[in-house]
Formats: sequence, structure tokens, C-alpha cells
Amino acid sequence: MNKRRLRLLIPAVFLLLLLFFGVRGLIKKDSAQSVPQLEEDSQEQEQKSIKLTILSELKMTKDLRDSFDDVFTADNLVMYYEKGELKVFNLDNKPLWSRSFDSNLILGKNVARVLVIEKSRGNVYHFSSDGELLGSALGLGEIEQAQLTQDNRTLVFFRDNRNILILDPYLQRAGEITVESGAIINFAVSTKDELISLLTLEELEGELLSRLYVYSLEGRLIQTRREEMLALNVFHADRDMLIVYQRGLQFFDEYLDKKGEFIPTNKVSFSKKEGSHLYLVTGSANPLQEEGELELLSFSLSNRTLEFSNKITDNYDNIYSRGGMVLASYKNTLDLYDLTGNLLHREVLSYPIKKAKLLDEDRLAVFDGSRFTLFKIEF
Repeated sequence: MNKRRLRLLIPAVFLLLLLFFGVRGLIKKDSAQSVPQLEEDSQEQEQKSIKLTILSELKMTKDLRDSFDDVFTADNLVMYYEKGELKVFNLDNKPLWSRSFDSNLILGKNVARVLVIEKSRGNVYHFSSDGELLGSALGLGEIEQAQLTQDNRTLVFFRDNRNILILDPYLQRAGEITVESGAIINFAVSTKDELISLLTLEELEGELLSRLYVYSLEGRLIQTRREEMLALNVFHADRDMLIVYQRGLQFFDEYLDKKGEFIPTNKVSFSKKEGSHLYLVTGSANPLQEEGELELLSFSLSNRTLEFSNKITDNYDNIYSRGGMVLASYKNTLDLYDLTGNLLHREVLSYPIKKAKLLDEDRLAVFDGSRFTLFKIEF
């Protein structure tokens, strides 16, 4: 009787063991599969935890047809031209100073100085942040664009797109440049290496050609080379130069010899250098154009490597990075990324974005044509 019971129990025990280990395996498998889902949920919660709240709004009267060169914000200042006056505020909406100027201004700022240029009159002014006039250079000619360097020199580009005037920190003439032919389309300045690189576009026998010029900041021509492909932009990276072409990137040494292999990309529609990062928008949103998918790319200029490549749905109008964050904008949408390409937050505004800029790690400013809105980034 006992043997018979034992024979009957053995299959039952074996069946129970199979069921037990099978269920454990299923539980482990389900647990393993649920980990990524938990991580995704965690990432979604992390993204949702970032939000933008309005700190202040500064309203102004602007003609929406303007170029908005006369609207500028950086660090702790907001500057804009309205009804004959340049008005300067701090980020708490407190008026700091104002001065009367002719219309059609260029504004700029570095750590120590504010740059104001009356384009039509050809007048260049340096002010301190609290409004003290530090120097001026008057009647230079019609000015198209300008740049204030970190060591307080000013580069003045005239309307003919061929002539440049270099002013020292006292706004005295330090050098002049006239390119041989073509029109200047982009430039890059390195105060560390005392160089300015100019990218020009010229027509030869009905064909558009690009040429790169390298000058000292005293106006002395150092080197020039004709480009084999149509070039879009030039940047300085350490002691090297980088040219952005329609279909890729190429580094050059100080003698304008190629350095490293050509880096191919889809068709480039936007390029901007921010610190040690190069941001590109490549491809097209229209698959019929055969330009590849629309993507945001980030290259490390120090490591010469691709940091990330993100598919995007629309072409960004501007990209700006500061600290560990990247701000990209188009139409009425703000996107905030970290430096590895993770989308941290998307904000769709009820108005179009004309300008957007990160001011520090937790504040950004947006200009829509009639007002500055200062946002706080809450993590």
C-alpha cells in the first residue's frame, strides 16, 4: 500500500516542481522585461519634472519687419531700441540707463563692455554696463555687422562685404582688411591666436566658388586657399580651422592643409559653434528632396567626434548652449536638451519666437517681436 502511494505521489511531485520552476522563470522573464519600461517611465517623469515659469515680461513697441539687431540680451542685461532711445534694463525689469541714438542699431556685449553701433552713420560706441561712455569712433562709413571680442577689440564689417576695420580697445584703428574678390559671407575670430578667418563667395565664369582667407588682427594676410566645394561657414577650433560644407566637415591646420579625413553629412542647413561644440541641422523634412532625414547633430571640437544625432521634425532657427544645456528654437517651440542629446523639455508658446537665449543655468529669455519674456527653468 505504501509503495503504491509512493508511485502515485512521484508524478504529482514532479508536476508540481515543473510548475514551480516554470512560474519562477516566467516571473524572472517578466521582471527583466519590465526594467526598461520602468526606466522609460522614470525618464518620462524626469522630463515632466522640468517646467518653465514666467519671471517677468518687458513690453515694447517694435516694427515686426525689423531685423531685431537692436534687441539684445546677455548675462544680466536686456537692451532694446524704441522711439529714438536705447533702453537698458536688468533682469528684474529695473531701468538702468538710456541714451538717444539714430535708428538701425547693432548691439553687443562682452563681460566688461556694451557695444552700440549706428549702422547708417558709421558710429561705434563702447559703454560700461552702467552706461558710462568709454570711447567712440565716428563717421566710419555704412556698417553691415560688427563683433566685440572678449579683449575689447571691435571688428567692423562694411556694407560692401569686402572691407573690414579692426579697432583696438580704445577704438583706435589697429588694422584694415580688403579681400581681393568676392563677398564675405562668414568669419571667425581667435584672439588667442590673433587671427581672423574670412569665408568669401565669388563668381568665376558663371560658377560660384568659395575662398578662405586668414589674416592677423593687424590686417596682414597670412594665407589663402580656394575651396574645392561650396563652403557655408568657418570656425576656429583650438589652433585649427573648421570649414562646414554643404555635405560635410573638414579640419585644417594653421597652414590651411587638410587635417584628418573629410567628415560626410547629409545636406547642412544650419551650423553654429558654441564653446567646444559644433551644432548642425542636416537633411530635410521632405523625403522627396532626398537630403536624408532632418537631424540635429552635435560634434565635439576637442575630441573631433560625433556627440549625438537626433531626428527632429522641423528646422531650428537658432541653437544656443550654456553650462550643461542646449536651447533650440523654431516657430513657436522651445526645446531644451542636455549635452548628450536627451530632450529634457519642450515648450510650445502661443506666439512666434524671434530670439531665444539661455542667460544662465536656470533662466532663459524669449523675444516675440513686442516683448521680452524671462523664464525660470525649474528642475
